[in-house]
Amino acid sequence: MPKYWYEKGHKATLYNSQVLHEAHSVIICEGEFDCILLNQNGFPAVTSTGGAGTFLEEWKEYFIGKQIYICMDNDKAGRTAAVNLLFMFPGAKLVRLPGAYKDVTEFYIAGEMKTFSFLLSDATAWPELQLSDNIDELKKNMVAL
Repeated sequence: MPKYWYEKGHKATLYNSQVLHEAHSVIICEGEFDCILLNQNGFPAVTSTGGAGTFLEEWKEYFIGKQIYICMDNDKAGRTAAVNLLFMFPGAKLVRLPGAYKDVTEFYIAGEMKTFSFLLSDATAWPELQLSDNIDELKKNMVAL
C-alpha cells in the first residue's frame, strides 16, 4: 500500500514554500511529515510533494540567496535525491542523520530533535561529502544521473 495517494494528473508542488519569503536558510527534506516536524521545531523546511526523486528546475529561483541544507532519508532513494539536489545547488550542505534513523520523523520520535541544530552545524559542503560507504556505488549512481 502506498504511503501517499495523489489524484490522477497531480503535479508536484513545493510544500511549505511560504517559509522562503523570510528565512535566510532552509532545509530541503523528504516528505511532508518531515517538513512539518522540522518547521514545528523552529527549522524552516520545504519538500516536494512528488517524492524523493522530484525537485523541479523551476523552483531553483526561490532559493537564490539562501543557505540551503539538504536532509533526505537514509535510504537509496534519499541518497540519490541528495546527490541530485547537490548538483542543482552546489553551495548546499548535506545534513546527515545518524545511521539508526531512516528520516527526520524517526529522529523526532526517538526524542532527538533537540540535537538537530548540532547536525546543521556539522553539515558537509559538496567537495568533502561522502554519501555512501560504497564510493564505487555512489560514483556509478552519480554518472547515471
